Amino acid sequence: MKRLLLNILIGVFCGMAYAQQPMTIRPIVSNDGFEKSTCQYIESRIQSIVSANENWETSDFSRLVLAIKIHPTRQDVTPTAPTRVSMELEVFFSVGDITDNHVFRTAQITLNGIGISEEQAYMSAFKTLAPNNATINNLLDATRVAVESHYTTHCQQIIQRANNLKETENYDEAIYLLTSIPDVCTDCYGECIKLATAVYRQRIDNQGKELLKKARLEWMDGQDRDAASRAAEIMSAIDPNSSVYPEVKKLQNSITNKLNADDRREWELQVKQLQARHETTRSLIDAVKSLGVAWLQSRPQTVNNTIIKGWF
Repeated sequence: MKRLLLNILIGVFCGMAYAQQPMTIRPIVSNDGFEKSTCQYIESRIQSIVSANENWETSDFSRLVLAIKIHPTRQDVTPTAPTRVSMELEVFFSVGDITDNHVFRTAQITLNGIGISEEQAYMSAFKTLAPNNATINNLLDATRVAVESHYTTHCQQIIQRANNLKETENYDEAIYLLTSIPDVCTDCYGECIKLATAVYRQRIDNQGKELLKKARLEWMDGQDRDAASRAAEIMSAIDPNSSVYPEVKKLQNSITNKLNADDRREWELQVKQLQARHETTRSLIDAVKSLGVAWLQSRPQTVNNTIIKGWF
């Protein structure tokens, strides 16, 4: 039954992708030394252009990055009071995969801006970008085609890399690698979702066995209300999709039978709270993807910055 449900879920996700679901991308300013507010403004302007393209949307967790490098080619200070800074900028765009360090497409535009400071001049220049900017939209369209071709061609390499990570128990990185592929439905996408689910099951099974062992030891150490409470806390971390979960139920029943009447009432309340927590657990696919996102968030930003700088 579980295998049937998994195949149905994979089919649903593939069907969604065939319906040309938007790809996700992260705009990032590559320049060092820029004010944080300036970077945020520029990234926001690019996000608005991406969002206006029906084939794309922005996400902080995408492996696809739209990197922006800004090079001032002219800077003048007006003799007016107050003085104003006029700038001409060459703006370079590179779209690449931050995980594989692979650049798909590049583009370049010229912008002009003026403001009471350099930072204000930068913002003024990017304010001139319209949501239908042809250069950026052409870049995105060409990238979409290149991305589909790339992941189709390199599918087996991705799967092999994920399997290697699984064998060394780097489960979360393997799951990120498999679930972060853009949602363009190919046979590869279905294979990767299926493998990611298998990796996830192996992870939670191994983790569940260790946690169940600890819970049993905590209970056996005292076999009283306090020991039961410590065991419950440990069991709360065991994923209900784990193969050991039936053993969790057995341990809960065993503890119930051995506690006295007063302690049993408190224990049964803890068990109900534990069950309620597990009943609200996300779907299997959501749980798998959340692990991948968590791995990405744990990755040092300096690694990403170094990779992106190499694209220009």
